[in-house]
Amino acid sequence: MTASGNQIFAFWTGYVVEQAINWLLGAKQKLARPRNVLMLLLVASAFASSFVDAQPAAAPGLDAGSIVPRISEAVDTALNRLGEGTLNGMGATISAFFLVALMVWTSLKTMAGGKGLGDLIGEWVPIWVSFAFVYAFLNQAGAAAITGTMDAIATAIGGANMSTLSSAIDVVARPVLGAIIEVAKMPLVSDADMFSPSTWVPALAANLGTLITKLITVVFLLISAVAGMATVIMSFISLKLVLFLAPVMVPFVMFKPMTWLFDSWLKFLLGACMMKIVLAFMLLAAQAILGAMALVQAEMAEAARNVEPSAAMIADLFVHAMMMIFALLSTLLLMQVPSIATGLLSGSAGGGGFSGIKGLTRSPSAVTSHEAGGKAASGASKAVAGTVKGGEGAWSGYSAGRGLQQSDPGDRKGIQGKAYQAMYNRARAGTHGPMVPKGR
Repeated sequence: MTASGNQIFAFWTGYVVEQAINWLLGAKQKLARPRNVLMLLLVASAFASSFVDAQPAAAPGLDAGSIVPRISEAVDTALNRLGEGTLNGMGATISAFFLVALMVWTSLKTMAGGKGLGDLIGEWVPIWVSFAFVYAFLNQAGAAAITGTMDAIATAIGGANMSTLSSAIDVVARPVLGAIIEVAKMPLVSDADMFSPSTWVPALAANLGTLITKLITVVFLLISAVAGMATVIMSFISLKLVLFLAPVMVPFVMFKPMTWLFDSWLKFLLGACMMKIVLAFMLLAAQAILGAMALVQAEMAEAARNVEPSAAMIADLFVHAMMMIFALLSTLLLMQVPSIATGLLSGSAGGGGFSGIKGLTRSPSAVTSHEAGGKAASGASKAVAGTVKGGEGAWSGYSAGRGLQQSDPGDRKGIQGKAYQAMYNRARAGTHGPMVPKGR
């Protein structure tokens, strides 16, 4: 700061202080009157008494650890209203119908075909295996095994319990809310000196820019928290729904034309469980990014501590802009969880229930018939190949004959002998039998 600037600053500072002192002296003379002193004491005592009486007791503060369980308990209570055993009776009826109908149908088909007891058992075994499979899912044992395995994988990846709604929401909410607190606590690099007007403008610009970037960063973090908690809640809602519909959709695995219903149900169940696994994996990356925010800000602030005011302003804006980018990146990661979970299960089922087990239960006569059919097919293939080779020999002989007609009379005898010999060799190779060419 130059000497003229210091003189101007000192002049205006002294002028403001002088006016303030004159005003205080005049106010003191007015307040020194007895009537004014009495009124001032009455007003002060009334204000103090009302403030003391109306002051409420300090309430305990709320944090994420007390808010999140309340929300999760409310959602969990609403989800538990879906009774898991409501449709079990309907599932038992559908399963029994398919069991009886398929056994009667296979019995009639076996009798009409004149097959034996071994063939009938071969038809019944897949039916009973599929019925046992349906029974396991109707009693929640099969679904519980799948969901338990998926929850264990998600817990191993995320390092926290993902099997309950409250713990899963807490896993998502705590790092995001902690990042919001860290963003609010981030200090400024640039600082204004009251006695140095050259630092006022950079400090003001840094404060405004930092305030805007902090607000945007907090908005992004809130969006990421909403996306993560919505994914968790949707995962548990989908899981409850698919388990509720299990008694109705699982029995269709017994009826081959309708196995696509069971395939859709199983894919939906795995998708609901897969969202937990993908979310736990994405949270690892998001926590690393959010945890690096404070470290990066502290390092950059320390590096730009002793620089010019304009450079400090640029450092502040750059640091908080990077925080905003990190928050946006975390938000995008958490928002991609449903699409990634769906992409992992984008394949389609290639089987038709338990029909593949029939190959293990066929009777010896059926196996012998299958082998005989294979040998017959092999013989037919060889016959067709011989016919093709014979046709090739005939065409070669025909071509040689045409060449003989168009040649000179002196060369026809030699050409005719070569043509007949070539036709004889090709025909013999095609029919695999003795053949004497005509005209020799």
